[in-house]
Formats: sequence, C-alpha cells, structure tokens
Amino acid sequence: MQWRLSASPSIPPRPESPGDHPRVDVSWYAAVAFCRWLSRQVPYEVRLVGEREWIRAARGDDDRLYPWGSDDPGDQHANCCDLVGGTTAVGRYPDGASPFGVEDMAGNVWEWCIEDYGTQIRDLDFKSRFRSIRGGCYTSGPKWVRIDACDWHDPAEGSETLGFRLVRAILPGG
Repeated sequence: MQWRLSASPSIPPRPESPGDHPRVDVSWYAAVAFCRWLSRQVPYEVRLVGEREWIRAARGDDDRLYPWGSDDPGDQHANCCDLVGGTTAVGRYPDGASPFGVEDMAGNVWEWCIEDYGTQIRDLDFKSRFRSIRGGCYTSGPKWVRIDACDWHDPAEGSETLGFRLVRAILPGG
C-alpha cells in the first residue's frame, strides 16, 4: 500500500467535465499522492482537509445546519437533490458560501477527508479500512448535505460523486 502513497499522481480531467468542475473518480490514495506532489512544487505543505477543519469551515462559529445559514437546502445554495444531474462549476452557488466565504461545502461532490472513518466506531477493523467523506454530492438529498452528515468510502476506489478539497497546512512557526 505504501507505493500508492508515494506514486506519481495521475489525476487527469474527465473528458466530459470542464476544467472548472471538481475532479472526481479519484481514490483517497491518489488524492494524497497529489497533495505530496503539489507540496514539492510550492513553498508550503498541501494536504487533504481534516474533518474538524471541514466542519469549522462549513459551520463557522454557530450551530447552523447548512453552510449558508438557513434551514433550507434550496437550489440557489448548492448543487444537490439531483437538480442538475452532474457536477457544476466550482463557485456556481455563491449564495451557498459558508460564514468564512468557503464555497461548495455542500453538494456538488463528496470530499475526501484525511482521517479514518468515524472516531465513534468501535470496530477498529472497519474503521481503519475506510476514510471519511463530507459534504454530500449532486445526488444527495437534504439530510446528506447538512454539515453534520458524514459518510465513508473505500480509500482505494474513486466515484463519480467523490472528489477532494485541498488545504494549505500551517506549520509550527510558519
């Protein structure tokens, strides 16, 4: 499995997806390899988002259900509930931005998180075999695009509804 983490990333755009859409059908291993590759190209570390970071970026400082603050996942806020039938351009729903201005936290594509699935899971074998995903996707109903919704996926497999979000790591003293 170590080779997957150090392999040169190969994340080509899907022919049917324009360049401004999220990359999909990328395994967790490929996403991590891409982060490592990109970190060697820029003067800082790049990695997948952590679950706590994802929640904070989506929720802000209150207990909102959705990043945009209302209790309605209406179509002006996110690409969800199979309204469009596929991914949309990143940033197409500015009214769905979180309190910190982060867009597309809900809908469009599920996003890989760096952690194993579910800290509350007691079955360690199950927990360590899967990675957490957040945010819901274009086919997700209202309950799956809520901030508190979390699911899991096999890290060796991608999906048409699964992508990733990068974060710039803040290193100690930096």
